[in-house]
Amino acid sequence: MKTTKAGLCLVLATLACTTTVQATDSYSDGWQHSLSLYGWLPSLDGTMKFEVPPGSGSSVGVDASKILDALEGVFMGTYQARQGQWSFIADMIYLDLGDTKDSSITLGPNQGITVSSRVDLRFTGFTGTALGGYRLSEGNGPSLDLLGGLRVFSYKAETDLTLTAGLPGGITTWPASVSKSETLLDAVIGARGEIPIDSRWSVPYYIDLGTGDSDLTWQVMTGIEYRADWGDLALQYRHLAYDQADNKFLQDFSFSGPQLGVKFHF
Repeated sequence: MKTTKAGLCLVLATLACTTTVQATDSYSDGWQHSLSLYGWLPSLDGTMKFEVPPGSGSSVGVDASKILDALEGVFMGTYQARQGQWSFIADMIYLDLGDTKDSSITLGPNQGITVSSRVDLRFTGFTGTALGGYRLSEGNGPSLDLLGGLRVFSYKAETDLTLTAGLPGGITTWPASVSKSETLLDAVIGARGEIPIDSRWSVPYYIDLGTGDSDLTWQVMTGIEYRADWGDLALQYRHLAYDQADNKFLQDFSFSGPQLGVKFHF
């Protein structure tokens, strides 16, 4: 975790130090706005740590990558406002996922007992990032904005567990229902920009990292963007991760996958 955080900080520092600040006359006196709507198809990785029964000290680890593969509802969008070198960004993602799987999980304080299980899991979550930005460079070459702000991640996980065979005390079947919800608030810093290929094509990039309620949250995104007369079309790969302490419900949770978006300027 420390290596990842140090590496991301080094990338941000390198971007800031190696980019020359350029004066430009292209800034508008008024506010310029854009709205991006996109579809993101992430795979999920991580573990949810339930205490079963509550207050017992015994925990059940549920592998999210094996459960949450059914997308039931989604909304994603990004709003941006810019005036001169200053900008504001608000990014919102709502996910509603759920599925039922048969698998095996571990039970007990030291997770030393393996039992068969049927897991019915529903996960709903909202993540929103609000950032202020300052543009360091612009012109014919790559652009660079430094960013700072907040990210909130609010989620609820509802799980029905049926454990069978090999349980202590000779119990062969044990149903349990567990619900967990939490809201995480983290301060984030980052950088974004684009590397032009020609007048129509460019390579956008974005990176951030933060901490607060999370040990570490970080996000990277890059791809290819086409600028049309009516707006912009972008195909990118996005990775959003949360690293949590061992006693937290979410354990090293991440979303990764391709993202296709369209941006309108007004």
